[in-house]
Amino acid sequence: MVDLSQMVDLSQTRLDQQACRSLALFLEHFEGLSELDLSHCQLTDHCLQLLFPHQHKAHILDLSHNDITDVSAKRIYDTVSTNNNIHTVR
Repeated sequence: MVDLSQMVDLSQTRLDQQACRSLALFLEHFEGLSELDLSHCQLTDHCLQLLFPHQHKAHILDLSHNDITDVSAKRIYDTVSTNNNIHTVR
């Protein structure tokens, strides 16, 4: 059973650069994250770049239905393949 306090669900929330900066600051100090749902947030490569240092903290990472290019997709792949903490990426 997953403790809901370990889940961060911002799906369907438009995240601009400022929101991504704030989220990155939050994630920097948040430990024990089981799931981070950022689906349908209109994330761009630039916004995602702010979150890259912290995406490894989640076991499940949902970035589906965003404006991510192949460049960021490759970086996500590289992070996942070198990090045992991330189990699922959507």
